[in-house]
Amino acid sequence: MSKKVKYIDLSIPIANDTLCDPPLTTPKIEYGDHIRGAEEMACAFPKLKPEEHLPDGKGWVTELITLSTHSGSHMDAPWHYAPVQDREIGERKAMTIDEIPLEWCVGPLIVLDCTDFEEGYVMTPEDIDQKLNQINHKLQEGNIVCVYTNAPKYFGTREYINHGVGVGK
Repeated sequence: MSKKVKYIDLSIPIANDTLCDPPLTTPKIEYGDHIRGAEEMACAFPKLKPEEHLPDGKGWVTELITLSTHSGSHMDAPWHYAPVQDREIGERKAMTIDEIPLEWCVGPLIVLDCTDFEEGYVMTPEDIDQKLNQINHKLQEGNIVCVYTNAPKYFGTREYINHGVGVGK
């Protein structure tokens, strides 16, 4: 008998007003329209006549998007924090986001409720062990750990980036 898997979408929409941390990295989206799209298509395909070949003479729509790696939902790669990783077992260049195996991004979700920590607190390995003990869980290879803080209460406001806790060494 196969086990039913539930997928949880952790993403948020990205728009021109999506707040980011730091604030200077807010996304910028230039929205296209179908009339301009028809003109673009005619340039790309010289034999295309928009009024003759496209529904209502309208073409595709494209957007020009400028994003930082901190726009919307994201995962930080080891490279974000330091140029090297695995110091304990033999230092090597830290992985960039494109080097993270996709298998690491899908797996059993473990949520640690850290709403009892003060805003700005930096968690220690001992804190994480305590939180795992509270839910009677021993970490296993492939587990994905999410740290739940008080920050979601402020999501969508400028206060959001000033709330939550961090994870230290």
